Amino acid sequence: MTFINLIVKIPFIILLISLFIGLFNIKRLDKLHKAILLYLMVMLLIDIISKVLKLYGNNHIVLLIYSLVELLLITFFYYKYMLINKSKLLSNLSLVGACYIFYEIVNYIVSETNVKSFQPYSKVVDNFIIILLAFSYFLESINKTKNNHWKYFKLNAVILIFFTLNTIIFLPFNFLINESTGVKFYFWSANILMISIFYIYLTFLIIQNSKRISNTA
Repeated sequence: MTFINLIVKIPFIILLISLFIGLFNIKRLDKLHKAILLYLMVMLLIDIISKVLKLYGNNHIVLLIYSLVELLLITFFYYKYMLINKSKLLSNLSLVGACYIFYEIVNYIVSETNVKSFQPYSKVVDNFIIILLAFSYFLESINKTKNNHWKYFKLNAVILIFFTLNTIIFLPFNFLINESTGVKFYFWSANILMISIFYIYLTFLIIQNSKRISNTA
């Protein structure tokens, strides 16, 4: 196994561990952390699908599907558990973003997009809307005097940082695909490292929540 192949497997291994920990403690999790577990489960499923499709050639369509599912899940997550003011503007923007990504998926299938001309605008759209959701939560937190509205401030900060950095990496995606000097290795390694840290943080939240619920039971 090469070093590159090992790096690529890290998020998958973390997701498997997260799934085991989450399912083992699922009865001790509150609804929000069950939603976090659901997100990790879906990410694991998409990762598996990506690996299977890779065996048959191009798996770029998985990135489009991943973007759509992620946008829908995190929008639901914010509106269900974190945001108090349900902004119609943001919900409509999320809907428009989801429709655009769905269009990209259909267009990719119909037009049989060439690998070298593939542009992941869907991932940028996904990230951009999630960043807006995170900013919206920050604004609510600043304007609210109740301490419980700051309960998920750290989680929101991590989401904001992760998706902002992820956007920076995906903006030059087409260049990285066609780049031949080896620079893309550092970009993908950085992306995998960020994803791994993000998944570890979410798993840590699940563990913390399960212990807290156990102590209060």
